[in-house]
Amino acid sequence: MTDHDLRRTIISLRDIFTPLSSIGENGVMLARLYSASLPCPPGFFISSTAYMKFAKESGFFELMQNAFSEIKLENHSEIDELIAKIQQFFIKNPIPSEILEEIQQALVMIDGIEIESVIQGSVCLQDFSDPLFFESFHFFKNASGIEEIDETIKKCWASLWTPQSIQYVLRNHLAPESIQMAVIVQKSVSSDADGLMLTVDPENGRCDRILIDTFIGSPADQKTPTYRIAVHKKTGKVIHWKTTSREIVTIRSPFGVYRIPVHPV
Repeated sequence: MTDHDLRRTIISLRDIFTPLSSIGENGVMLARLYSASLPCPPGFFISSTAYMKFAKESGFFELMQNAFSEIKLENHSEIDELIAKIQQFFIKNPIPSEILEEIQQALVMIDGIEIESVIQGSVCLQDFSDPLFFESFHFFKNASGIEEIDETIKKCWASLWTPQSIQYVLRNHLAPESIQMAVIVQKSVSSDADGLMLTVDPENGRCDRILIDTFIGSPADQKTPTYRIAVHKKTGKVIHWKTTSREIVTIRSPFGVYRIPVHPV
């Protein structure tokens, strides 16, 4: 890894020229929001360079290559065991010190190391493009302090390896490094409601409407309903709305429609 690569580990949210391979689909969309001067919480990207350095130096790719040579695509229990092993691997191995120092410096520039942060993954697709992976990753709230943020970043990296992504890699005989992860770190802001907007209907592929999933904030241990609202793109009128579950997210891929359990935060 060159000095130039290391300098690109931390990337400004305003950098609209950063390639998809460095900050992922979510990162590119967020950079566009910033470039349009829309109100967004301050933060930064941790590029896929950091994930690759961690994975190479810790021996993660060797672990995955060995696992892929033995695991069977149709054996779900083996895949679940591998996911548990991956999570433990990321937790016990440290982020390289030079990257951790850059993250610490970036936090100071936002508002200090102890700020509460929202941390989420942004998948970087190298050899393929499949929407199956876009909504399958952990979203962490209220991480604060360098140690807690360090652990949360590693958990975010580990969330890249879901049953769906492992099955895709096995099915297509891809190398473990074919899928990489960037991380978005932003200052946490108080809100009465959270939401997710989809510009394409994941169930039928329709592009003439916007789907908005939103739910009212509540204590972490209390389940609250999600409201799915369909809005016509041209007129801005609400087509319909319904109450749905926060426990399942629906996505569309070349293999069909998937309903994936939402990971607990």
